[in-house]
Formats: sequence, C-alpha cells, structure tokens
Amino acid sequence: MSWDEISDSLKATLYNRSKSPFYGTFVIAWMGWNWQLLFTIFGKGNQDFVKRIELAKEYADWFDNLLWPLLTASSAFIIGNILTSLFLRMKYKFSNYRRDKIQKLDLLDEEQTAEVWKKINEKEMQVNRMLTDKIAEIDSYKTINNGLTTSKAELEKEINSLNTVISNNKDKYENMSLENEQFNIENVNLKKEIQDFISKKELNEKEFERKDEEIESLKKEIATTMQGEKNELEFSTPEDLFQGYWTNTYIGDKGNPGTEVFQIKNKNEYWTGNKHEFDVINFTEGVKKVSFIKRKKSTGDRLINSLLRINDNFLEGIENGRPIKYTKADNPKKKLLHKK
Repeated sequence: MSWDEISDSLKATLYNRSKSPFYGTFVIAWMGWNWQLLFTIFGKGNQDFVKRIELAKEYADWFDNLLWPLLTASSAFIIGNILTSLFLRMKYKFSNYRRDKIQKLDLLDEEQTAEVWKKINEKEMQVNRMLTDKIAEIDSYKTINNGLTTSKAELEKEINSLNTVISNNKDKYENMSLENEQFNIENVNLKKEIQDFISKKELNEKEFERKDEEIESLKKEIATTMQGEKNELEFSTPEDLFQGYWTNTYIGDKGNPGTEVFQIKNKNEYWTGNKHEFDVINFTEGVKKVSFIKRKKSTGDRLINSLLRINDNFLEGIENGRPIKYTKADNPKKKLLHKK
C-alpha cells in the first residue's frame, strides 16, 4: 500500500467520524493538541515514511494524544449543550411573555380604554401642531416666492425700459460702439441674473408642490390611522343602536320559540308595549360585534347577549347560549292606524 493510499484511508475515516457532534469536536481538539505530529506525518518533505514515523515517536504522549483532547472535546460539548438549553429556555420565556402581553391587551377595562382615548387625543393635538407648523413653513416659502416674482417683474420692467432707451437713441449713439458693446455685456449679465431668479423661482415652486404632496399624504395617513383606532374603540348607547321599533326572535327556557316587539328608551330601557321589561347594561359596540346584558326589572335575572351586526337593520347571535335575532321593525302604531 502506497503512502497516498494510507493518507486517503485515514482522511476518509476521520470524515466519517466527524459526522457525530462529539467525534467531530474530539477530532478538532486532537488536531489542535497534536498539530506538530500531523505536520510531521503528512507534511511535505524529502523524508521517507519510515523516517517520518521515527520523528513522530518524539511526539508520542498520552496527555497530548488522548487525555487533553478528550477533556477539551468534553468541555466544549457540555458547554455547547448548556448554551443551547439556555437559548431554548429564553425563547420559551419570551414566547410566554409575548402571549401574556397579547392576552392583557385583549382585556382592556374602562380605565385602560380611557387612557387609550387620552393618547389618541394627544396624538391628534400633536398632529394638528405639526400641520400648523407645516402650513406656516409653506406660507414662508410663498412669501419668498412672491418676493422673487416681484423682483422678476421689476427687472423685466427695467430691461424693457433699457431696451426702449437703446432703441430711441440708437442713431444718436451710433459712433459709440465701444460703450454700446459694454452696455450689451451688462445687459447680458442682467438677463443671466434674471434667468437665475427664474430658475430659483421654478425650484421653489417644485419644492412647494412637493411639500403640498407630503402634507396631503400625511393627512391621509393620519386620517386612516385615527379612523382605524377609533373603529376599534367605538362606544355608543343601546338607544343609538336600536333606534325605533325592533323585533326580538328568541328561544325560551323550555325550548319554545318566541317573538316580541320592543323599543329602547332613555338610552338603556328595554320596553315592550307600555311595560319596562329590562335594563340594558354593560353595552359594548364595535365595528361588527355587539355585546350587552339585559337585566330583568322584576326579578333581576340577566340575559347575556353576544351579537354580530349583519347590517344596520339586522343582528344575530347568542343569548344565554340560545340563538337570538334582532330585526328592525315598523312602528306598530302606524300599522293599527292603517288597519282602521
């Protein structure tokens, strides 16, 4: 077997062992402690194989060949596992913290809701101040632009006046070509200055247009943000939701269906005909979801409603675990008059 075949065989064995995490760590540690031995055996040189083996015997040491590499690999393997466990534990705690935070945000009480509204109002005031500053800045730019426009008009008027003087006195000053040439040079310079004023004016106009676009974009973004936040916390009274007469289709305690026409008065009083049946309490209205409790006047019994608003004239959902529907109804008094 040649030296190249022995080297290839050893390299293949080391590669297969390195697939295991511990074996790979051990191999790297062993190579670190015995790099001189490896260099002696596999390094390039003029010595033959027997000579290399003789030189390698000088590096034969149980501590460097086995003990220290084994301790180094074990330490690195244990520390790596500990760091991995700590990372997984931190990740688990972060996930629990994030979940608890989300749950707390979903359970806003009245004080937290008031705080949110307070922050919204502060943000509105901040935005209004920002808009006021931007409008003042635009007014300042417009003032500068008006000044440039006035300067341009005055310069153009002066040029027209000079051209008129030149035209009227052209014959008179025909022999004064040198002075006339100098005057023309000054005229060119003056036109150049006017052109510079015009260029500055155009740049200012473009800047004004860009500022206007930024303000319009900011207004739209603010309006969208504020509308989204207000839609999430939109509160009203039961009377605002159930305006006029409504039909309540429900399932009774014994499973028998029932229907009644009712009206909400005085913000939260539930009336059927001339009788004050319930008080509507704990009323919450969102974009789509509506919830409240009907507390019976005579007994104090509570009927918990959780509804979904299909449209402005129809709501359906659950009342104490049983299906219930609320439908906008016509005025029953008008029906009686119509029948008569």
